[in-house]
Amino acid sequence: MDQLGTRLMQIWRRMAAAECFPYLTRWLVLAACFHAMPRLPSHNKCLLQRWLPLLLTTILDGRGDYVVTQWYHAFELCGSFFL
Repeated sequence: MDQLGTRLMQIWRRMAAAECFPYLTRWLVLAACFHAMPRLPSHNKCLLQRWLPLLLTTILDGRGDYVVTQWYHAFELCGSFFL
């Protein structure tokens, strides 16, 4: 896994341990991901394209908004890495 992926996983684990996220709908998360895609450098775009199917799977298999909220905050906290 590259440096960005490693950093994102670290943030993901810290946030999952904290369990203190506001409610956000899955559609807001998906809109944010797709909105960011055209602006990403190519190596980060590839990373997001690898992770987006996992995000979609999480939504579709019913684990729901709590996990999606964590993903949204991971992307939000890593904004400087992605843009």
